[in-house]
Amino acid sequence: MSPKDKLDHLPDKPGVYIFKDKKGRVLYVGKALSLKKRVRSYFGEVSFSPRTESLLSQLADLESIVTDSETEAYLLEYNLIKRYRPRYNIRLRDDKSYPYIKVTTNENFPKVFLTRNPKADGAEYFGPYTNVKAARRALRLIHRLFPLRRCKGKLRPKIRPCINYHIKECTAPCVDKISRKDYLSLVKGISLFLQGHHKKLLFQLKQDMEEASRKERFERAAKLRDCIEAIERIGQTQKVSSFPGQDKDLIGIVSEEGQACGMVFLIREGKL
Repeated sequence: MSPKDKLDHLPDKPGVYIFKDKKGRVLYVGKALSLKKRVRSYFGEVSFSPRTESLLSQLADLESIVTDSETEAYLLEYNLIKRYRPRYNIRLRDDKSYPYIKVTTNENFPKVFLTRNPKADGAEYFGPYTNVKAARRALRLIHRLFPLRRCKGKLRPKIRPCINYHIKECTAPCVDKISRKDYLSLVKGISLFLQGHHKKLLFQLKQDMEEASRKERFERAAKLRDCIEAIERIGQTQKVSSFPGQDKDLIGIVSEEGQACGMVFLIREGKL
């Protein structure tokens, strides 16, 4: 079946379309709010740019993948372009389209920040985030709950802490205001928080708070108490699912009239 013959089988739903040449090589990956309307636009009686004309002259096969939302289509498009690196996808081939939250666990005193260039460098990456504003909001919340250092490069001893320490958004390891053990406990908390493991995180924080109280480290205990209260408020706003307290990875697949759609649902502590 030719690409044009497949037009009538495309659904009026969001998803990703894949153009291939006669050898099965991926030429282009695109996203659409409506697969039917978007792909059909390539076959109308309109003029295209020389680049698009070149793409269509090599088009021999068409595939489509239906997604549940436009956001999922963005993510799927991004991942497919990373995998196949099609010659006609220029904008996303540099892997810098969507930001990640990076935790530099490959350092003695890690830091957390946004990056658009994930690497295999031993750090932890969370994302990608299709909504940049949401990623920045998440990062601001992390800085408030888990005040890691923000200085660039390796940690160097200083005479006095920076302004972030005075506004309670840094624990100032540069002037030994926090032990490495306590600092790494904050780092672990960030990982649990970003993975959605709020119950595990709260259990750890409560243990740390009790230990701090026993050792009469009341300032640290108070900070941990405030962090616990903030995370509990966040947890109260999460929607409830039918898997109370469970962690599950669910795969849903449906097939109809020669088309198939698959989706992975990540459930953490009963929340989708």
